[in-house]
Amino acid sequence: MKPAIVILTVVAGLLAASLIFLHPKEQEARLKPNGPSAPASIEAAAAQAAVAAPAPPLVARAGRPDSVQAKQQTYVENRITELDELGRNDDRASLDAILGELNNRDPEIREAARNAAIQFGSRDAIPKLEDAIAQTDDPHEKAALADAIEFLKLPSITELKVQPLTKRPDRKTTDHGPRASDH
Repeated sequence: MKPAIVILTVVAGLLAASLIFLHPKEQEARLKPNGPSAPASIEAAAAQAAVAAPAPPLVARAGRPDSVQAKQQTYVENRITELDELGRNDDRASLDAILGELNNRDPEIREAARNAAIQFGSRDAIPKLEDAIAQTDDPHEKAALADAIEFLKLPSITELKVQPLTKRPDRKTTDHGPRASDH
């Protein structure tokens, strides 16, 4: 995943989390009276708030869909961050954790796992990437997985034989002596 997308996703998640946690604090601030008539204890303030505010409906208490979505988004963002960190490691357990997410039901996590496998740089990931190609129906995801496999098949810098540059022969002389045109 591109760093800009990751940063944007994390910022959006933090914004959503701050809105969720800030909203109850605003309600508490509105219920807290200012001035000399403030209750002397926390219990008195809670009793006054209970009388002043009607109870929310039971359906809203049981679980709001937006809170479930927020929790899911937070989980996805955390998992993407973890996969990014695992991609920078160099141990088999990290690679196994990355490859285990290639079949996750969330497409963002699958994409992060694919990118982490590329970052990890091990050819041991190729069979699992091929399995993921066989299991997905999305043509764009199949193409991205195939690109990842092709990238991992490329030789590493240590595998390339860097040949030293040979010294070019002098222009005026060759192995056979001076050129006829040079006289």
